[in-house]
Amino acid sequence: MDGAYTGQTRETFDWEVWVNDSLGVDTVIFRFKWSNSEEWLNRTAFLVEGSNFSGKYEGNLTWPAPGGGTFQFKVFANNTLGYWNETSPMTVHFGYMYWDPIYIPFFWIVFVIIPVVSLVALVGVLKLRRKLKASGLVEPHLLLDSPKCSGLL
Repeated sequence: MDGAYTGQTRETFDWEVWVNDSLGVDTVIFRFKWSNSEEWLNRTAFLVEGSNFSGKYEGNLTWPAPGGGTFQFKVFANNTLGYWNETSPMTVHFGYMYWDPIYIPFFWIVFVIIPVVSLVALVGVLKLRRKLKASGLVEPHLLLDSPKCSGLL
C-alpha cells in the first residue's frame, strides 16, 4: 500500500507470508477485521514461491478509496492432516497523506506573518515621515548633515 491518494477509486493492501509445515501446508488464509467490527473476514492466500512444505503465500485486501483507519489481521494455516495454527492479531493504522499548506508553519511564516509585519512597519514609517514633514521638523537623515551634528547620536 503506497498511501498516496492520486484519484484512484480503490486502494489495495498487498501482503505476503512464509508458511512451513513438515507434513505439508494445505491452506493459508489472511484474516482481517476493521477496528469497529467484531467479524473477521477471510481472504485466501496463494502459493507464489517455494513448495507446500515451505513457501511464500501472497494475497491482497481491497477497499474503496480514499480511505484509512485501523484494522487488525492475522494469518491462519492448516496442514494436510487438518492441524492448524493462527498468529496473534496485528494492528495496522493507515491513511493518506494530505498536503494542506494552511497547516504548515512555513506557509504561515512566509506568506502571512512576514508580509503582515512588513506592511505594518511600512505604514508606520510612512506615517512617521508624514508627521515629521507636517510638523516642520527636519527629516532625521538630514540631521547628520547638519553643522550642529557631531556624528554621534
